[in-house]
Amino acid sequence: MASDEETLLLLLLRRRRRQKRRRQTRSLWVEEILMYREQDGNFFTLYPSLRRNENKFFNYFRMSTAPFDELTTILKASISRRDTVIRTLGLFALD
Repeated sequence: MASDEETLLLLLLRRRRRQKRRRQTRSLWVEEILMYREQDGNFFTLYPSLRRNENKFFNYFRMSTAPFDELTTILKASISRRDTVIRTLGLFALD
């Protein structure tokens, strides 16, 4: 009986070691485009890289570059930054 228990313990120890080794050797795969987004910013890192690769651009935005450019042209006036009274007053308040 003692040998059965010892065998069982040895098998359990062996299994734990294998699991531990498996956890240690795993590495994460990260898309090269996304590696530098924290230090450079998501848009400035991602957008130029996606523009160079049409398939990745389509997978990310779910449209090709031509309709995307059309859409940005249409929306540009609505989403661009505007000077407001508050922003203008804020600049003069710094003097």
